[in-house]
Amino acid sequence: MPNDKITEDQLAKMEAKKTAYGECFNSKSGKAVMEDLERACHYNSSTISKDATILAFREGQRATLLHIKTMIRFDVEKIKKIIAQQNKGSEE
Repeated sequence: MPNDKITEDQLAKMEAKKTAYGECFNSKSGKAVMEDLERACHYNSSTISKDATILAFREGQRATLLHIKTMIRFDVEKIKKIIAQQNKGSEE
């Protein structure tokens, strides 16, 4: 069975990515870019189209934007607490 535990190295990489996303998008310029991406990537609008190719393309745009927003909000400390609880539970 593969080891599905998150290593310290993986956690450090997650933290570095979260920091990088925050540095990019939490500045004044980054917030302006985010507003533009929200409009361009259908954040608050429908992606529906009669053309399946257009629909798929729009959904891809939206998925990318959602990933960026997830990375900005990603809570590394919460992940650390979950890991600590899991480790504590496996020791008992």
